[in-house]
Amino acid sequence: MVTEDERRVWEDAVSVVVAEHSALGGARAMAISDSSARGNLFLGAVSSSLVALAFVAQADHFGPTVEAFAFALLPTLLYLGSVTFVRTLEDAGKDALYTRAINRLRRYYVDLYRHTVPYFTFAIDDDQSLEITSSGGLAWERRLTAQTSVSAINAAIAGVLLGLVVKVVTHAPLSTALGAGAAGAVAVLVLSTWYESRYWATFEQRIAARYSDRSLTAFAAETLAR
Repeated sequence: MVTEDERRVWEDAVSVVVAEHSALGGARAMAISDSSARGNLFLGAVSSSLVALAFVAQADHFGPTVEAFAFALLPTLLYLGSVTFVRTLEDAGKDALYTRAINRLRRYYVDLYRHTVPYFTFAIDDDQSLEITSSGGLAWERRLTAQTSVSAINAAIAGVLLGLVVKVVTHAPLSTALGAGAAGAVAVLVLSTWYESRYWATFEQRIAARYSDRSLTAFAAETLAR
């Protein structure tokens, strides 16, 4: 028999967990909003810079002024893109952290009220494989993110900049400049992929899962069998 004091303690605990759930949802929304804002800012800067470069090229008839303008513009865009890549990756890490925390709270809910298990659509576990599936997606969709798009644009900018440097400084033929630019783009893309993989590996080491290998389906089947 549950006493009045015990019932009050359980009610207070549930209120605290619900408040934490709400705070985590708000923090996750802020992280997603920050990532979107930074990505839009970067894309806007790239678009306006390309338009400005096209106007300069048209006015100067692709003369030395265009090259000077490109040398001033492209490194700036590459720096902005690098900062945006790192920041959007950090926002993705925050989103994964908050999702994991919310899944832990879901697990608390079903531990308290096991009869509600069939009504939970998303995961109640906090392991890496279910962070994205708990939001209705697939695990490989982690590679289809804002930071991956930014890294692709950074690779293109770096390739154009390197090809332009080779063309202007060494007076190499166009094929050589294109080859150098392509190599630079691939190098930046590989470096970005390595950095992102290293980030997620470090994330998994620092934020360990507490309820791994306990899918919602298995948990529901075990609970309903009791």
